[in-house]
Amino acid sequence: MENISYKNWAKGIEKFIETNGDDAPYYEVEESIVCSGWPDKYDENLARSIINFLNAWKCRLKKENAVIELEKKLKEINQKYKKLVGKVLESYIRGADESTDSIITDIFETLKETRIKLEGKKVTERKFGPTAASKIMHILNPHFFVMWDSNIRKAYNKTESSDDYLDFLNAMADVARKVIPYYSDLNNTYYQGKKTLSKLLDEYMYSKYAIVLPKKKEYLHTLHLENENNLIKILEREPFDEIASLIKIGRKSK
Repeated sequence: MENISYKNWAKGIEKFIETNGDDAPYYEVEESIVCSGWPDKYDENLARSIINFLNAWKCRLKKENAVIELEKKLKEINQKYKKLVGKVLESYIRGADESTDSIITDIFETLKETRIKLEGKKVTERKFGPTAASKIMHILNPHFFVMWDSNIRKAYNKTESSDDYLDFLNAMADVARKVIPYYSDLNNTYYQGKKTLSKLLDEYMYSKYAIVLPKKKEYLHTLHLENENNLIKILEREPFDEIASLIKIGRKSK
């Protein structure tokens, strides 16, 4: 399980901000969710806002087709989403409520299997897939669902299945319960209290597994150090430390 210190969480958020700027697409789509009244009401602009958000993350979806297909799926999952109103990540325990797990599975599979057309690609059509599905799920309930991508799945040894997403969500809920004492301070410091616990955990995970670790592991490998495996273990615990500091720690731990 992730052992996220205040220092590392702060560094992860800073790396996310450095990489993604003011995160405007996220704020825009969240505002559209509030304005639409989801899930009690359905606004026709909701699907368009979500597709714009996904394309901001380089999903390259053919907008009009993707909007039409997502609109169908939003109507299909609407009643299920109503049953998740009020759910928060830190209260989730897999298996504690089978109906909740079943609803999550149904929503995840419905969105994951949605077929959409792509813009400017040799492959002209594909499914939304597990990454886009998790992003949509989070956008529609930002206090509960956590986004994941291929880097995070690889780090957690997870497949693209709904069963593995439930495991991942359960793992994130465990982490959330441990870090919640300093969530508000970090949220106020970096975002004036505008982001959810689930979103800040995603920013840490994204920074660690998609941005920092791959590059640092690759660099360590080029150094051909005898204790490379030990250094990688230290790196996974302290992903945002400088390489020189990690090597120094590694020498002391021999």
